[in-house]
Amino acid sequence: MVASIIDWIIVGAIQGIMEWLPISSKTAIMLYAVRAMGSDLPTAYFIALLMQGSTALAGILFLKNDYLLSARAVLGNRTEEGVRKAKFIVISLAVTGLVVLPLMLLIKNWTVDVATLLYLTSLAFLVVAGVDHYRKGLGDRVAAGLTTLDSVVVGGLQGIAVLPGFSRSASTTLGLLFRGFRTDESLRLSFLTGVPATIGATLISLVGVFSGVPFSVEIQGILVAWVTGIVVGFLCVRTLVNLSAKMRVWQLSLIMGVITLSSALLS
Repeated sequence: MVASIIDWIIVGAIQGIMEWLPISSKTAIMLYAVRAMGSDLPTAYFIALLMQGSTALAGILFLKNDYLLSARAVLGNRTEEGVRKAKFIVISLAVTGLVVLPLMLLIKNWTVDVATLLYLTSLAFLVVAGVDHYRKGLGDRVAAGLTTLDSVVVGGLQGIAVLPGFSRSASTTLGLLFRGFRTDESLRLSFLTGVPATIGATLISLVGVFSGVPFSVEIQGILVAWVTGIVVGFLCVRTLVNLSAKMRVWQLSLIMGVITLSSALLS
């Protein structure tokens, strides 16, 4: 594989932008690595997995106050907000684990077309947009009102996203919007539980990949891509959450639905 610094910057930018949208960043990176960088498929998959870590770090930097508040609640310095967020993270991740285990057995025989799932996801976003618009709002809930049921719903949807073709961010954001959370809170909470879930899933995947396939990847190129992914990812998640705070649920859902539909048409 022969790749230039520009190629690695593009890989980082793809990860930094698409990680927060209802589009598979891994698929996009694999396509670019194979078609533009001359990579073989196993190496392209390895690169895509490695890049997950860059946006996970970007997410931690953006949500550092939320994670610190949750950590302090666990260590004994409790505030109501910290306790609620800590419970949300722990319960949702536990439910995700319980859902993922049996679904992993189905992946080997998973034959549903990815485009079909994208169409269904876009339809779900458009339904949310329609319901919110015509009913004058699904709700205005914030993190202070998190319940155990919210954690279970998000954890379950996050677990389902292990199936190929499902978008984790799209699934959890949709669930939170349906549960009546504000647009910015839906995105923030989706990312709050998504970052540790992504780290865990990536580490597990990398262990499996390392154990079976030899790779030759430029360390310098990966570092360039990582730095790009962290910077672009941080700027994108901050911009997305800040913009969503100015939108109604139907507006954000409509945008997400159009993005997902476009991805389906191009797949």
